[in-house]
Amino acid sequence: MDFEILLFENADAYWDNYLHGEEADILLLDIEMGRQTDGIILKEYLRERGSRTKILFTTSHMEEMQEAFGENVCGFLIKPVSEEKLFYYLDKICSTKNQMKAVLVGKDEDIHTVKLQDIIWIKSDGSYSYIRVKDGEEFSDKSLAEWEKELEAMNFFRIHKSFLVNLKHVLQVNEKVTLDNGEELIVARRRKKELKETFKQYLINEVR
Repeated sequence: MDFEILLFENADAYWDNYLHGEEADILLLDIEMGRQTDGIILKEYLRERGSRTKILFTTSHMEEMQEAFGENVCGFLIKPVSEEKLFYYLDKICSTKNQMKAVLVGKDEDIHTVKLQDIIWIKSDGSYSYIRVKDGEEFSDKSLAEWEKELEAMNFFRIHKSFLVNLKHVLQVNEKVTLDNGEELIVARRRKKELKETFKQYLINEVR
């Protein structure tokens, strides 16, 4: 993944940068910044502007964390910050942002986009595939193998040779996968153990 790291002396410097059209994807922000605008005030400024920037707060004062919660706040890093915790949150944020991405579906004059988070499953149809979303099915000229490669590390799991499911829409895993649209799909025997472990880890990551 390509990325660029920008450093700002304080919250006011970032705010000025934001007002000039430069918005970060992820902002590592201290709660306290001396006499300057603190991290909590900057968070509120960004919220009022409808910013989609994901915020990771760093702090050594646990009592201030309650005030720092917010819609785009993804976690708190307690000083001294551990590398393991930092990369855990970065991985989680990137996974969430990937789900917001859109992919092309349809054919001929009816080509349009759907967000990954709206895809429930992808079903193989030879060298083509069908995609289940809330309101029906969409056609794709990509094979299931192509989708599996493209959606690697984006919380999609291939339950057998014909189906790739979005773990976001999985309610339960037993002999079958129960989805939040009421469907149940069969899981290949050789894939059950890995699916259960992957789904368990997905749920753990979601509630952290």
